[in-house]
Amino acid sequence: MTDATAAPAVPELDLDALEATARAAAAIAPGAWFWRGNTDHEEPALSCIVPRLGRVEVLGHCTVDRERDSFEARQHINDLENCFGTLTEDAKEQYLKDWLWADEAYEVPNTDSRLSFFNGNFKVPARDLVTYEVARLRGLPDDTKREHDGIHRGNIVDVRSPIAQHLAAASADTVLALIGRIRDLEAKVAAL
Repeated sequence: MTDATAAPAVPELDLDALEATARAAAAIAPGAWFWRGNTDHEEPALSCIVPRLGRVEVLGHCTVDRERDSFEARQHINDLENCFGTLTEDAKEQYLKDWLWADEAYEVPNTDSRLSFFNGNFKVPARDLVTYEVARLRGLPDDTKREHDGIHRGNIVDVRSPIAQHLAAASADTVLALIGRIRDLEAKVAAL
């Protein structure tokens, strides 16, 4: 059994990298960030006030239309077949239509909520910004899409957004390490 009260290991701080991610995030979403939302009508979001744009969601959700040729569509049919056994092609088509459309006659699609990041102009789903682990391992460009023949699994290693990269870089351990450095310096100054 490990000691739960033991201090976490202090991460190696790369101040230049941390500063670079913070500056890139601040260029897109300057000023104070705050949580807002109303769960009766929307998902909570991390927001800020951007000059000339007003309140924007730094980290939030956006809706995307369901697509026939998607992982989710295939998973929906697989889940149904796991529950009910092999389905006829007509049954698959009907289940898929029910899953895709809120109202097919009026072409109103069903939608899903996706994690999104503000890119300086609008929200972009995080899925559209991921870097796949396999792409990095094979030397493919970071923006290689999941559909690429070389991407055989969906594991990711990064999200290509300054906001996402800043949030990952500024973990609680990093903040605690910075506070530790500040307190050490304050103690040295006070001892002078």
